[in-house]
Amino acid sequence: MDSVVIRDVRTAVVFAEPYTARTVPAQYLSVTIEGPDLRASRQVYEGYDEGFSKAAYFADLAASWRGWEGIREYESVEGDLRIQATHDGHVNLCLDAGRHEF
Repeated sequence: MDSVVIRDVRTAVVFAEPYTARTVPAQYLSVTIEGPDLRASRQVYEGYDEGFSKAAYFADLAASWRGWEGIREYESVEGDLRIQATHDGHVNLCLDAGRHEF
């Protein structure tokens, strides 16, 4: 899997397959947050045999680019990563890794 980068003016979130992945498809995803004076990384467990459900989540957001009502949410199997998306003419993402130390 190639890395996926979501970025704004000051912060980037990078999703990548960890270098230690030995299963195909990989069951862990490396998530890194980079910003001014900050770089934090964590491996997030997905555990899906068909690959990352996160890919389907982002594909759904892209397919709905014209907008939607409410919040569309992704949460990892162990609850240590949650992404919420809203649409107000632009897609707005909120990343929550607060339930566990990141």
